[in-house]
Amino acid sequence: FQTESFNNIGGTQLHVKDLVEAFAGEYNVFVAARDVDTLRVTIYSGEGVNTLKFDIGEPEDFPVFHDEKMEKIYTELLRAFAIDLIHVHHTQDLTLDIYYAANKLGIPIAATIHDYYYACPTIKLLNEQNEFCLGREEKNCTTCLNACCGFARQVSYLEKWKKENEEALLLCDKLIFPSESAREVMVSIFPSIEERTVVIPHGSDLVKGGKTDAALKGPFEKSKRVHTHLDQVPGTKRGFNYVTGWAYLEGADNAQVKLYMEVTDSRGQVRYVPLQKKARPDVVNSMGLPEVLWCGIHSVFSIPDMAEGSCRIKLILEWQGHFYTDGHSYSGNYRAEQGDPGRLNVAFIGGMVPAKGSGLVYEILQMENKEINWFIMGAIGDERLNT
Repeated sequence: FQTESFNNIGGTQLHVKDLVEAFAGEYNVFVAARDVDTLRVTIYSGEGVNTLKFDIGEPEDFPVFHDEKMEKIYTELLRAFAIDLIHVHHTQDLTLDIYYAANKLGIPIAATIHDYYYACPTIKLLNEQNEFCLGREEKNCTTCLNACCGFARQVSYLEKWKKENEEALLLCDKLIFPSESAREVMVSIFPSIEERTVVIPHGSDLVKGGKTDAALKGPFEKSKRVHTHLDQVPGTKRGFNYVTGWAYLEGADNAQVKLYMEVTDSRGQVRYVPLQKKARPDVVNSMGLPEVLWCGIHSVFSIPDMAEGSCRIKLILEWQGHFYTDGHSYSGNYRAEQGDPGRLNVAFIGGMVPAKGSGLVYEILQMENKEINWFIMGAIGDERLNT
């Protein structure tokens, strides 16, 4: 999900980004992903963010299950950094060697199954007619794989695919699914994995419920050491209720600084809301201050019983038991309904190719429903969607 990386936008990438932001303050986190012809390893630690790159060549035209070079790279990384836990999110355009390297070193493995890639290279279990193929009495997998993935009609490839992936999944201690229905589909294909499965819905710790009213014990010291910037507040960017930007305390280790919003609604009621922080390497580069890495803000603005209308936001920073502010007040306009009234916003995350159902998406877009805004985020591999 690093902005300079190829293919950095997608549902899996954003999910991993959320996990890194949640855990990097407490743990050393290492993220490995293909970046064109290299394996990019990004290290999030108390010393900041560092990147290593390993030349692995561009992806083959057809999937490769095992590669000695890949297993050696994984093994050396796991040993060099004394990795304690592996969490696999995807192996598309990579080999399965991470499972075997970790298993040989006795490192526990969890895998989140984001789609049906391990069951079929079409990823979404949609056949060449964009129909969900599971449970269909008549299936012609060789024809479908030829149409969707370019595999030769003369080769019955699916059994080999399923065998290799099932063996890898059985090396995991836990297999995490985002929904019960997704778990049931994969267990119907791989009954052997059932005992290892668990359902944990995707999501973030949003600002809601009991987390919205922090009890801050002032006073709040106005200080020139505090630097803040908000580029989005309620009422900007199509009305979505997000707060994004950054805030840091000069001269402090901002990984240890806590951030809060002081929110005053249209009735004058004041609430203090804790904020989840994110890494902002762009701010580090701009300011030349590595200690401000964990200064980013990206929170859903959702406060129960808050009055709609104009609101004021101040940022409060807590450091070593003291509270600081720059005194700046940001104006917003809060409303419970997000987006354009009467319109639905639908986003396809991670791009669109035939294997992800671009044909079905094209048919939907041709309906020209003026009540819906459509967004496609990521690379588009179907020319019909570029017209």
